[in-house]
This record gives sequence, structure tokens and C-alpha cells, in this order.
Amino acid sequence: MDALELRVEEITEDEEFYIKVNDDKSQTYEIQVIKEPSYTYQVEKVFPNYINQKPEILKKLNITDAAQGTELKWTITSSSKVKAMEVRIGEEEKLDAKISDDGKTITFSKKADKAFNYSFLWTEGQSGKDFQYVDVQNSIKVIEDALPEIQLIRPSSDGLATIKKNLNINFRGTDDYGLGKAHLIYAVKRDEAKSDGESEIVRKEIHNFEGNSSGSHTFSWKVADDIDELKAGDQISYQIEVQDLFPGEKKHIRQSVTRKISIVTPERYLQWYRSELASQQDEIKRARDSEETASTEVKQLRQQESEEK
Repeated sequence: MDALELRVEEITEDEEFYIKVNDDKSQTYEIQVIKEPSYTYQVEKVFPNYINQKPEILKKLNITDAAQGTELKWTITSSSKVKAMEVRIGEEEKLDAKISDDGKTITFSKKADKAFNYSFLWTEGQSGKDFQYVDVQNSIKVIEDALPEIQLIRPSSDGLATIKKNLNINFRGTDDYGLGKAHLIYAVKRDEAKSDGESEIVRKEIHNFEGNSSGSHTFSWKVADDIDELKAGDQISYQIEVQDLFPGEKKHIRQSVTRKISIVTPERYLQWYRSELASQQDEIKRARDSEETASTEVKQLRQQESEEK
């Protein structure tokens, strides 16, 4: 008995057909088209506690980035019943999404610790045939928490001081998500030290940014209250250290430039102070003279322009 084979492609709607040979006609058959469901997506970003930011809900699938440690929660609504959905993450990881009782709501979640690609393998549940569909691949880029920044604004240079010095330290910190505590780091090199005779480094908490992403602060440091037996010839090196709120094993810490103050006698300090004051006055005078010269030249140019007219 000869067999007849006919291939019909790209059927998009249900169809009926029969076979007719001469006067013979077969029974009518029905082709049922199982359409791929349509979906709507919602992705919730639940940020780590240290970021101090409310969850963010996106009404699309193609989110491209997430802060490190963010919990991503997908909610997918299907137009028809879904039997199962496998989430394929990278080359090896797979997880089964949770399907609601009516088969139309699909949920799953994953923490964004590192970048990953993912796609879906759908199994439809409408026809009873368990047809499967492979979805396109999507990507998540993880934004790692950056180190904080710290700027020591004042003092802007090294200087001299007496043992009664009250040093005003002004600094500014910034971070991508939130700052924690700031510390004053200092060490003393005694006059009698013949080599690297610095004391043990000391950390003193001087401010708490309390999660703010940026801020400035001035700390008034009465040096003698923290360093015993200061005397002329001693040298103090200091800097500001700031830490953000990142909870990982490796703490995110950044230190400012190092400044130094040399302890001198009151007589030597007064001499240095007068010299610095005179230098600043000379600089102001030069700036004033320069401004007067420029003003005179502008007047001359205007007068010349007037005469030419």
C-alpha cells in the first residue's frame, strides 16, 4: 500500500483537513495549534540592608545591572497555563521556578553575587502534550561596591605646633551607597629616636557618617590629651581613615594623605607663625597689585578705543 506524505508549514490557527482521491474522501481531521503563551514580567530588586534603599520594582525583564548582594525576585504572568519552567543560569546551574495552582503565575529568585546569564525552558500545560519552548538569553551585570573616598581638606600642608596645639581637622567622605565611621590614625616619632622610632599606630574614632553617602566634618584635636609627654623635637604623622558599610569579609577602607606636625618651642613657633603671616600678606599684596595693573590696562584700552572712534 502506497503512503502519501504532505508537509504543511507555519500553521498559525486551528485547521481542519481531509484527503480526497478521485471520488473517495477521508474523514475530517483537526489540527490544533498550541500557541506559545505570552508573558508579562516583574522583577523586584531587594537591596542589601547596608545600602539603606527601598526595594525597586521593574516592569520589564531586561534589567541589566544590580548592586552586589541584591536579591532579585521574578514574577511572571502567563496568558495560558504553564506546567513547568526551568531557569538555566550560566552553563551549569539550573533551578525550577514555582508555579501557581492555576499555572499562570511563575516565581523564582536569585541573589546577585556575581554577573550571570540566564534563560527559560518553558513546558506548556494547556494541551496535555507538554510542548516545550526555549526563551532568549538575558544577562545581569553585578555592580561591585566601590571603596569609599576620603579627602583631608585642612590642614592642607605640614606645619609646626607647640605641645598645646588644638588642631582643627576638616575632611570630606563619599561612597556609592553609605559611609560608616571615620578614624584619626596617628603615630609619634620621638626626638631621641635614632632611626624609625615611631610609636605604635593609634586609631581614634572621631565621626560616624551613619550611612550617608557623603558628608564633611571638622574634628578639633587637642593633641596633648591623646599623646603623653609631648616635647619639642617630636613629630606627629596623622591621616583620616573612613569605612563604608559593606558587610563582606574584606572591609572597604580608604585612608587620606598623611600630614605631619613638628612640635617646637613656643619661641620657634612664634617665629614660624610670623614668617607664615608675612608670606601670606606678601601674597595678598602681589594679588592686589596685579589686580590694579590689570584695571589700569583695561582703562587704557577703553580710552584708546574711544579716541579712535
